[in-house]
Amino acid sequence: PPPPPPFFPPNQKKPPPFFFVFLCRSAHKTTPRSIAFAFYNAPAASLTAGFRTTIGSDNLRPIVSLMLPAPLTRIADWLRAYTDNPDPLAATGNLVALVLAGNAPFYPLYVAFVAGTGGMPWLLLTLLSFPFFLAVPALSRIQSRLGRVALALITTGNTVFCTWLIGEPSGIELFLLPCAMLASVLFRPSERLLMLPLAGLPVVAYLFLHGSYGVPPHLYQDTEYAGLLSMNAFSAAMISIFIGMVFARLYADPARS
Repeated sequence: PPPPPPFFPPNQKKPPPFFFVFLCRSAHKTTPRSIAFAFYNAPAASLTAGFRTTIGSDNLRPIVSLMLPAPLTRIADWLRAYTDNPDPLAATGNLVALVLAGNAPFYPLYVAFVAGTGGMPWLLLTLLSFPFFLAVPALSRIQSRLGRVALALITTGNTVFCTWLIGEPSGIELFLLPCAMLASVLFRPSERLLMLPLAGLPVVAYLFLHGSYGVPPHLYQDTEYAGLLSMNAFSAAMISIFIGMVFARLYADPARS
């Protein structure tokens, strides 16, 4: 049989960033559980995207096929096809949308682990974002710009809703920063009339809504809010790094943009 494809391309001299795995393991062992779960809040799909960025999807696919059972491999192939789009910006936005959708079912568990289960069943309302993020690639197939606009609006709207649901002291408003960043990189220079208001929307939301959300359905203790603040601050930083990683491919390869 022919030899398997190389793990690294011939011109790849540096290994992929396995230090992310080391950081996750170290955080789980040495840091407070709020910080450890913040690492998990950036799902495994983001690490897969980072490896794909470094070694290329053609070299990654046989490795993933060996690591996953056949049913999971078929699911991965379906997700890869679902995110695919002729517009590179739309395809990258689709990847971000599916990573956020994959994280949505676990977010109530993160909050419950860090701050307790007192917020149940209200925490389950955070699952409302799941079908919206999942629908973004379908909207992009209808019209590339439609999917990108929808993703920018959904991220900001979900952040505002969850800030009210869990409370401002939880630090969920910090996710408005990656929301603005995402809206800034989803559009081309010729689409600035769309990009500027969508990137400014998270800023406007903070200016007009901060301090005016009202009382959430459940109030946590100060120590519980401190844990949530740590988790959400770290998670906002990690998702910002992830957005930068996946969109950097378009700048590294101008033909794809």
